[in-house]
Amino acid sequence: AQAEERSALMACSALSNYLKFGVVSNAANFPDMTVMPRAGFPMRLTIPHRNVPGQLQVIIDTVTKAGANIGPQHNDVKNGIGYCVVDLQQPIDESRVERIRSQKNILGVRTFRF
Repeated sequence: AQAEERSALMACSALSNYLKFGVVSNAANFPDMTVMPRAGFPMRLTIPHRNVPGQLQVIIDTVTKAGANIGPQHNDVKNGIGYCVVDLQQPIDESRVERIRSQKNILGVRTFRF
């Protein structure tokens, strides 16, 4: 009973952290990314992508053309899928997010505002 309760609490915590911060932990077929946002970075982008050349450059180019500065950036890969977490010093508008989202090998973009 205690093990079941602990497992349920861990699952709830993992789901909550994903929904609030884009944090992924203990995923079977997806990269773990357990980095929490830091103070001073009002926007976070989480971007799953196919692990092919040029994906991070698309993200960086789009953000910098929007005039935003990238703070902490993390990327990990598992089973041919990458997961990139980018914390921004300045928010970018939805049209820039859509530009990233529309790229061929980008699988989605979630935005978080803090």
